[in-house]
Amino acid sequence: MQRSLATSLTAAILLTIFAGSAAAQFTTLDPQQVSTSAGVNISAVVVDRPDTELDSVLRADLYAEIGLVDFSLYGDLPIFATLAGEPDEVTVGNLEVGGAHRWSLDGPISVVSHVGLVIPTASKSRKKQDVAFSGSTGYVADLYVNSLPQLWAVRMATSPRLDFGAFFMQGDLGFDFLFPDIGSDEVGMRTSVGAGVDVAIATLTVEIANAGLISESDTFEQTFSAGVDLNALIIRPRVTYTTGLSDGLGDDYTLTFGAAISF
Repeated sequence: MQRSLATSLTAAILLTIFAGSAAAQFTTLDPQQVSTSAGVNISAVVVDRPDTELDSVLRADLYAEIGLVDFSLYGDLPIFATLAGEPDEVTVGNLEVGGAHRWSLDGPISVVSHVGLVIPTASKSRKKQDVAFSGSTGYVADLYVNSLPQLWAVRMATSPRLDFGAFFMQGDLGFDFLFPDIGSDEVGMRTSVGAGVDVAIATLTVEIANAGLISESDTFEQTFSAGVDLNALIIRPRVTYTTGLSDGLGDDYTLTFGAAISF
């Protein structure tokens, strides 16, 4: 039954992609661009952790943003399903909703700041938690926020961006104030950077994401990503490869498939 549910979920997501949705230009950086868009990124996460029998996890990130001049409202919800291994589960992560504001500075530089509230929609089941955590290893900026149950969190970040002709860059500096029902409160920090260039009909991107808990320096994890977007007028297919750079994620990698329709 779990397999059929995962198949149905995948089909529904693919239908959503080609029915009308949009994605950000980076996969592992903060997606807020203060624009009107909606989309989904689909990831196949290959799991190589000694403490689990999972082999791979499907992850689908549903994202929507409504832009109002220099302000926007956004929502983000990850969905996970076992592709191979145990436990065989389908589950959702924690929902994030919030607002973003863009400051346009002189020249090609702009700054987007956002504040989000994480609402605890993740399951309390330990098996489902394991699937959600494994499916989040390619997205270290959201690793704890997506997978911890009974979690409320306030997320704050500032992302300077440079758009200079065909070349663009983005950096993220963010803090996550985690308030779980059990255990001590924690503060997470995110420092990530990405660059891209438009080449003919494609956009090429590279990203380094770094995130962890401030109180435990050895929990910081880092990933490297390289992606390609096809610059179609309406639908923008994309493929991103992400691999771990830190010891905890050194053998993990994800392959992300997405598509976008801007409106």
